[in-house]
Amino acid sequence: MSKFFNVSNLYFSYDKKKENEECENFVLKNLNFTVEKGEHVAIVGANGCGKSTLSRLLNAILTPSKGVIVAKGIKTSKKETIYEIRKNVGLIFQDADNQIVATIVEEDVAFALENLCVPQKNIEEIVNKSLESVGMLSFKKSMVENLSGGQKSKIAIAGILAMQPECIIFDEATAMLDPKSRKEVLKIIEDLNKNKGITIVNITHNMKEVCFADRVIVLKDGQVLKEGKPKEIFSDDLTLKEAKLCLPQLCELIKKLNEKGLVKEKVAVNFDECVEILVGANLLKGE
Repeated sequence: MSKFFNVSNLYFSYDKKKENEECENFVLKNLNFTVEKGEHVAIVGANGCGKSTLSRLLNAILTPSKGVIVAKGIKTSKKETIYEIRKNVGLIFQDADNQIVATIVEEDVAFALENLCVPQKNIEEIVNKSLESVGMLSFKKSMVENLSGGQKSKIAIAGILAMQPECIIFDEATAMLDPKSRKEVLKIIEDLNKNKGITIVNITHNMKEVCFADRVIVLKDGQVLKEGKPKEIFSDDLTLKEAKLCLPQLCELIKKLNEKGLVKEKVAVNFDECVEILVGANLLKGE
C-alpha cells in the first residue's frame, strides 16, 4: 500500500505570535503518523485533544505552524496546490448545516461541480450517482430545510462524493445524529471504504465507531498517545483511562465477565463478537 497522508513533526498553534515559544502554546505537538491509501483510520480522543484542528490541517483549511503534512504527495502548506488537495480530500463537519449552501438538494450537490466548471451535461449524472450512493436520490428535488439531521449529513456526503475524492475525513460527523441516522451514516462510511476504495479518516470520541476501522490513533493533549488495531486499543486499559475513553457497554460487559472467569476472551470490539462470546460461554442462547 502507498501512503496517502504522511504527517511529520507536526505542531499547530492558533496564536501565531507564540508559535516559536514552548510546547504548551500548541494545540498539536510533534504529531507523527501515516495513513495508507484505501485505509480506514479512526482518530479518537477526549474533547479538546485537538481532533477537529487536525481534521482541518489534513484538509488544508489550516496549515502547520511547524512540521509537514503531505497529502497524496503534495505538501498542504503550498498555496498553489490547495485546491487540488481539497478536491482529493473531502471533509464532513459535525453539523451538516455548516457546509450545505443551497436550498434544494440537487443544487447543493451540484454546487462544487459548477464552481469547477464541469460541463452542465455531466453534472446531472454525477449528482444522481452521488445521491444514489447515499440513498438520497428520491430527495433530489426536496428542500434542504425539510430534511432531518441524518438526511442532511447524507446530502453533505453526497456533495463531497460529487468531487470524486480519494479520501474523506469525517469530523465527529455522527455526533449530532440519532441512533438510527448514526447507524445509516456509518454504513455509508463502511461502504465507501470497503466497496469504493476511498480512504477514510474518522475523527470521533465515540468508541462504537472504532470497531469499523483498520487502525486507531489515540490522541491526548495534542499528541499521539498510542496507535494500533481496534482490538489492541480496546484491550489497553491504561491507554483508555489516560485518554479518558470508555468502552462500548457490551465490550465492557465482556471485560467484566472475563475478570470473573465466566468467559475466556478478554476483549471484543463489536456487537457480533460480543454475542459470539456470550453464546460460546452459554450465557446467551443462540438461534
